[in-house]
Amino acid sequence: MHTLQTYLAKQQTPVLETLASPVSAMCMTVVIPCYDEPEVLLTLRSLSQCHCPNGHVEVLLVVNHKQDSPDVAVAQNQKTIAEVKAWAHELQLEWLTIHVIAIGLMVGKHAGVGLARKIGLDLATARFESIKKHGLLLNLDADCTVSLDYFTQVQSAFASKKMPAGHCQFAHALTGELDEPIYQGIARYELYLRYYQNALAYAGSPYAMYTIGSCIVVTTKAYAQSGGMNRRQAGEDFYFLQKLRGMGEVASISAMVYPSTRYSNRVPFGTGKAIEQWVEGDKEGYLTMPFQAFEDLKQLYLAVEWVYHNPEKYPEISVVMQAFLQQQQFLSKVQGMRLNSRAFKAFKKHFQHWLNGFMCLKFIHFSEAECYPQEELLAVAEVLLQKLGQKVPERDYQSQLLAFRRWDAKLEKSATYQV
Repeated sequence: MHTLQTYLAKQQTPVLETLASPVSAMCMTVVIPCYDEPEVLLTLRSLSQCHCPNGHVEVLLVVNHKQDSPDVAVAQNQKTIAEVKAWAHELQLEWLTIHVIAIGLMVGKHAGVGLARKIGLDLATARFESIKKHGLLLNLDADCTVSLDYFTQVQSAFASKKMPAGHCQFAHALTGELDEPIYQGIARYELYLRYYQNALAYAGSPYAMYTIGSCIVVTTKAYAQSGGMNRRQAGEDFYFLQKLRGMGEVASISAMVYPSTRYSNRVPFGTGKAIEQWVEGDKEGYLTMPFQAFEDLKQLYLAVEWVYHNPEKYPEISVVMQAFLQQQQFLSKVQGMRLNSRAFKAFKKHFQHWLNGFMCLKFIHFSEAECYPQEELLAVAEVLLQKLGQKVPERDYQSQLLAFRRWDAKLEKSATYQV
């Protein structure tokens, strides 16, 4: 337990004496940031209907607001606290406990979902440390539902292998009671996510992972070793999972998370923002990352052994990739990796950690600015499906999305994102 103690000693984890001590059988904790969520009981009911895992589960609902939050949002938070406490009191499940963590006002430049998630995760880690156990920390959002096997599949994934983290499968609803433009918008956004992840995988990146906050699972040990969740107001999930991937394999968990299809302007990007832009903006086309950038990345990944044997030269790569590598002082980095590697296997590991998901994204943005214009999403998604040997459907967002979902379902059987 030394790892957890060391981490917690550096944090300002709130001591909540009003919370009952966790039971010794606790095996996992679900952390849910909650701000202005009128339907959070749908999420909690979904969790309560899951198959019972081998052990006890705690849910920490972290209700929060910022200094500039509107009065209506603060009032909704107060209503949520009362409703959830009343519902949890009536809940008759021996294996599940719901705790409402009413942290109230968050102040400072870091106030937002990242900080709320961190507070919950730190508290969950402290509660595991208090019973001298390691456990699993499950991230979820207050507008999601989950599959019935959510807990059992998470538990099974970590029982078979020792991995620092995992990522559940996900799918947004494509039909329902909302206006049709909303479902068109979510199909476009999820297609973008699946195009990007699968294009990275095609390039050979071991960081080709979905980085959706409500799908991330992490062990308490890895959480502490990684330095914990960051406090970003958006994108906290991407940076967090990047750190965890650097520590080892990330489990691909077959349990499903169903994110909300609502639109929102709470954060500058993400699901809600994407749907808002679709509903209120131009629906004729959607420009995204050019496929040629991923072809260039593939060239570099394939050249890693050549680079190992020729650390003072650039491999055969595109002009734009060489310009990017010069900007990043690539040859100097390679020579440093070479000095710290006794053999190619160690060098490859150092190389892939350097060319991580963040560095790939930097190159893609560099290539867009310097050489390759962005392309229409439907066009590049079609090209990628052809490269993957998949049947190309009609050129519309939902048809292409369903094709990528089928492809991902095949890959999920491999169980991990491996180097």
